[in-house]
Amino acid sequence: MNGVKFLNAPYSSFISDKSFSGTVLLRVDTISQPNSWGMIATLVTDTTLYKIKSSEELRAYVARNMNKPGFYGKKLHFRKKFEFNSFR
Repeated sequence: MNGVKFLNAPYSSFISDKSFSGTVLLRVDTISQPNSWGMIATLVTDTTLYKIKSSEELRAYVARNMNKPGFYGKKLHFRKKFEFNSFR
């Protein structure tokens, strides 16, 4: 969206408690070099997201608010190393 990547991830990717459902919206800030995977993303913490019912409404809301610092919370650091030949 306007050159900024966002990632929707299910809560189950972060929280093992089955009573949590829904998704987490992250803004992708950086992705590391090839043959390894490191990503820094910023958590979108605007509580209005809970009320959004469609992907079109979500896109419009994010587009209107993506440049507001209050729209975001903490940065998250993800790291995982992939060996591409290990999948063969």
